Amino acid sequence: MSIKTITTDDLRRMNGKEGLILQGCDGDPQEWLDGINGLLTDEGILKNGSKFENISVFQNGSLTNILFPFEDGVEIDMGKLAMWRLRSHEQFGGTWLSDYVPNRLGGFVPTSKNGLTYDELQKKTAEFYASGEVYTSPDFQCDQTGGFPTSLCVCWEKQKAWLELNENLLMDRDDMELGYYRDLCADYGIRFCCDIENFNSLLRGLGEDAIRTAELFPDEDESITMGGM
Repeated sequence: MSIKTITTDDLRRMNGKEGLILQGCDGDPQEWLDGINGLLTDEGILKNGSKFENISVFQNGSLTNILFPFEDGVEIDMGKLAMWRLRSHEQFGGTWLSDYVPNRLGGFVPTSKNGLTYDELQKKTAEFYASGEVYTSPDFQCDQTGGFPTSLCVCWEKQKAWLELNENLLMDRDDMELGYYRDLCADYGIRFCCDIENFNSLLRGLGEDAIRTAELFPDEDESITMGGM
């Protein structure tokens, strides 16, 4: 178990990682760790006796905040956590790491490679297609792929999102150009995505046409509807 003090610059280097950030956490961080573990256990969010072992404390302006990272070994019911975060937002200011950094800190520090090749991306996404329902957005002019028409895909069951090119438009491209665009998708990697809010946040990071074309809205029946078309 560890409690680290980090900076907002450290947060901006956590591209591809995910966690829950609570804001305005004055007092003893150990008490916050024990208290949140207890609260989330009582809510049925932490499963099978698992708990957060490691947290990071950081300062942003006048607020002391705590990052609870989603690490291996922490079994979380993400659906329940998403609902709890919304219900308790006025008290804890809870937000996802992937939302906090773009909205409060100006975005993640770009990295040249995430270590994932296109073939590896294909293997991982094939597992997602086999394991659960995959939603594929309409294609849009994507900043990540230099404006090439691309879709954002998400496997809701696995809570993972990734980019896929509109391959129908690649038939007349040579192998070098085809490989270039595919590598850009691999560079984007596989992102955490547990709900519509997360999905739309990822779209905002992919450019104006992405959010205009593919933004999702929950309708009155709690099903997913597409807007901006």
